Amino acid sequence: MTRLIRWTALAAVLAFGTAGRAIAAGTDTPANTVTSLSVRPGTGKAEVSIAIDGTVDVLDFTLDNPRRIVVDLQGATLGMPLGLYDKVSRGGITNVRIAQYKAGVVRVVLDLDGAHEYRVVRTEHDVKISVDGPDAFAAWHLGAPKNTVTSVGVSSPGAAAAAFTPEPTPIAPIAAMKKSAPAPTPEPQQSREPRITVTFVDQHIRDVITAFSDFSHRTIVVGKSVDGFVTAVIIDKPWDIALRSVLQSQGFTAIEDSTGIITVDSYQNIADREKVEPMQTKVIAVNYAKATDMAKTVQDLLKAGCGGNAASAAAAAPGAGAGSAGGGAICSTRGAVTYDEKTNTIIVTETPSRLADIESYVRDLDVRTPQVSIKAKIISVDRTGTEQLGLAYDLGSANGFSNALVTRFTDAGQTTPVAGDYRVNLGGDALAAVSNASRPFKSSAALSLIYNMTLGGFNLTSFIDAMSEQNLTDIQAEPSITTVDNREATLFAGQTQAFLLTPPIIAGQIQSVAPQISRQDVGITLRVTPHVTANRQIQLTVFIEQQTLLSVTVAGPNTTKQNNTSQVLVADGETAVISGLTQTQVTKNKKGIPFLMNLPGIGKFFSQSDTIERKQDLLMLITPHIVDEGEVVRTAPAKP
Repeated sequence: MTRLIRWTALAAVLAFGTAGRAIAAGTDTPANTVTSLSVRPGTGKAEVSIAIDGTVDVLDFTLDNPRRIVVDLQGATLGMPLGLYDKVSRGGITNVRIAQYKAGVVRVVLDLDGAHEYRVVRTEHDVKISVDGPDAFAAWHLGAPKNTVTSVGVSSPGAAAAAFTPEPTPIAPIAAMKKSAPAPTPEPQQSREPRITVTFVDQHIRDVITAFSDFSHRTIVVGKSVDGFVTAVIIDKPWDIALRSVLQSQGFTAIEDSTGIITVDSYQNIADREKVEPMQTKVIAVNYAKATDMAKTVQDLLKAGCGGNAASAAAAAPGAGAGSAGGGAICSTRGAVTYDEKTNTIIVTETPSRLADIESYVRDLDVRTPQVSIKAKIISVDRTGTEQLGLAYDLGSANGFSNALVTRFTDAGQTTPVAGDYRVNLGGDALAAVSNASRPFKSSAALSLIYNMTLGGFNLTSFIDAMSEQNLTDIQAEPSITTVDNREATLFAGQTQAFLLTPPIIAGQIQSVAPQISRQDVGITLRVTPHVTANRQIQLTVFIEQQTLLSVTVAGPNTTKQNNTSQVLVADGETAVISGLTQTQVTKNKKGIPFLMNLPGIGKFFSQSDTIERKQDLLMLITPHIVDEGEVVRTAPAKP
């Protein structure tokens, strides 16, 4: 009962000052008594809190049709006025009922809109029922909360009715007042500090600050210029956020020093104090970031307190020396920052109030950069099909012929061939003809057919050259690399070829330039820049290029290139198809006897055709994986 008596005395001071009379509710509460019931939002749940003075046994069970959670407090007495629930759905709870079920048993029934997981936890002063469900709702209370002071019997103007409801959570250092910026800042994320419900009516701000100090168990020092009266209704808010809102409404702010003491004063007084506050120097070790980059960031933070732009701030003071970040000047805030590359540390000189904030910023920024392991699979397939078909004819007699295709002989024994190429030997009335005399597929033909027939005094010899060829080139590369977040990684699969470049020599001159050796990378190049998002997805900026060697000239190698640049968002460990390219090239060549080669059906008997079909497929697969701290990037090879 000691804590309750202290709160009662505090409420009396708030309500009446030194004069007046206060009646505190709940000072004679019997043991094992249920004093209040509330429904509050939690994180992904609704929390039902039943305040109890004393020790009770808890029995819980569920009922269906409709779904209900029943909690019996055995050995308890209902010591609060009954009230009706407002029928608002809170985290799946549609109704709350509490009653003295029988002598020594208080029953609490929660009506639900369906099946929900729940947990019942018994603490020193209450029973908590956590029901999984939506947490976006306003709190609801019934009865006088535990450790609550209700002041009545107001006897003078300016009295206040105050009700403080501390949340049974550990008290952490104040979060909303850590930054000592000279202007109000937007409301931060929801605080985890104990929550407070209080009403002030024309209450002096110093008494309000005293109430918050007693509630939070924090030391708060108030400046001499802090004056005014506060009227505010605060319902179920973290105490630090509530105090900050009250101070901002009166034109004041609060800062916390390194010892944990909170100072409340006007913005101007706090700014003036920083101008005359003695300077301190601190060495801050940087673990993951580079000290040079971190020093530039800290220097920008120092300039931010000058109230002007960077150019004017830089002109306000001389330079910081050769070791300062960026070599620029420091503004009139008197702060300076230098760095040491060898130890990867930064040295900051500032006032103690700002120095603590700057160190906090450095710790927040100097975090482990995520590493990304990138495994790629590059598949390049080159398929080339060649078909050649050629027909050639040689017609001639023994005395009239052309020996371009068929060898002729000078004697009857046919032992001495006619000398020379394309020699025509005509005697009397004679006919000689050669069709497709070059036989371009003679050397490459896989099948050669020769047919000879006699037509009167002439010999007709037919030649058929045919060839079908299939070439397949399958290149598969599986490079892998590990890089840090937002840093480019380069992977190359192929070979480096060296070429001897000989400069042209002018006729009549001696070569004065020595031959040069040039090198060319031929293969597949992959450049990837990963970025890890806040929800552990990976955004990849990918550049892929395939280079193929065609020929080498005196000017250098001739190559073909295929490249692609893209951005893709994938999950951790997910494989994505970055690029796929299929290229088909068909080349057809046909030559033969004019007019006859174009005849339908029989034109192919008087022509030679060459068909080349080339298909190239390029497929790029990439799999990124976030390497967590302590995770092995790759398995070490086994020892022989």
